[in-house]
Amino acid sequence: MDDNYTPTFDKNNTVNKVKRLVGYDWSADHKLNSNSIDVYHQGNTKVTKKFLIELAKSNTL
Repeated sequence: MDDNYTPTFDKNNTVNKVKRLVGYDWSADHKLNSNSIDVYHQGNTKVTKKFLIELAKSNTL
């Protein structure tokens, strides 16, 4: 790539996508659409705990 290359948004579709992101209310979207409150992490917690214990035993932390 040329050292003087400057990336540009020359496609209308790309420009429109970027414009929709500017000023978007991410917090409101998260509250409206997030289902993270329903995620059950218990199974992952046990595996993670065991992994961290093994790391500590091997003194690799």
